[in-house]
Amino acid sequence: MGATKLRESVVVITGASSAIGRATALRFARKGATVVLTARSESALRQLASECERLGARTLVLPADVTDEASSHELAQLAAGAFQRIDVWVNNAEESLFVGLQDTPPDAFRQRVETHLVGYLQGARAALPTFHQQGHGVLINVSSVFGTLGAPYQNAYATSKYALRGLSETLRQEGRDALVRVVTVLPATLTTPLLHQGASATHKRVKPLEPLYAADRIARAIVRSARHPKREVYVNGAAPRPRLLSTLIRRPLRPAAPASSQPLAPTPSAALSAPWRHSTPLRTGLLLGLLAVPVLLGWRWLAHSRGYFF
Repeated sequence: MGATKLRESVVVITGASSAIGRATALRFARKGATVVLTARSESALRQLASECERLGARTLVLPADVTDEASSHELAQLAAGAFQRIDVWVNNAEESLFVGLQDTPPDAFRQRVETHLVGYLQGARAALPTFHQQGHGVLINVSSVFGTLGAPYQNAYATSKYALRGLSETLRQEGRDALVRVVTVLPATLTTPLLHQGASATHKRVKPLEPLYAADRIARAIVRSARHPKREVYVNGAAPRPRLLSTLIRRPLRPAAPASSQPLAPTPSAALSAPWRHSTPLRTGLLLGLLAVPVLLGWRWLAHSRGYFF
């Protein structure tokens, strides 16, 4: 979409029922965009649609399983049919799992790869024909900083996020239209339900390292990327320093307090934020020593010019 206005643009958002997807829908709605909302929970989507409409946006609710090819193509056809075009497609579905590699059930690993990689692939295959036909469009794949450096006890999540970066780069290389852009957004740790919801077989309570960032901050980067697409956008200072960040992530890993929930039993939620607000001890951090890395202020300008977003 280049630097054109967002008002009256048509935006499809997958995983729209909670967290980043929900915040992104509200951000686009405030800009006057038409938002097409999809996820598995129709009730959560209906609630979100009402909020977007109160902001003056047109909406379309289309519950779908993004990992299913037929569902993804139907989603694109219905969206384009209703509004005559699709300007932005945000691939955002998320599902986490906290468990060591040897204890990861194959089906659980496969399910996360289906969500984070196959689902995004199906979204791209559904959106790109419309983009090429109309001569423009922005595909935004929401990955993670773990797509650059991995994460202990998140083997399925990190593996699929790594692969997603490869998919995004391949799509860029295959691109035949300069006005069809592919953006990868890589957030750091958020105050979303992802860690709270993530199924766990570690019998440990999962607590992230601070500082944590609100989903709306990631949504702001996504909306900005729709107007000014760059190849990769690192959010909240999560600029890649793989060797340093990998070391910082490993060092805080120590036994955490036992969790009360059953292993591999995610908690459903349509919330925008997770239930932690206060200081989290470093020794219990399972994720992101990298958030000590919004390092030197002198890097800020350089990072921004290369596509990093703070």
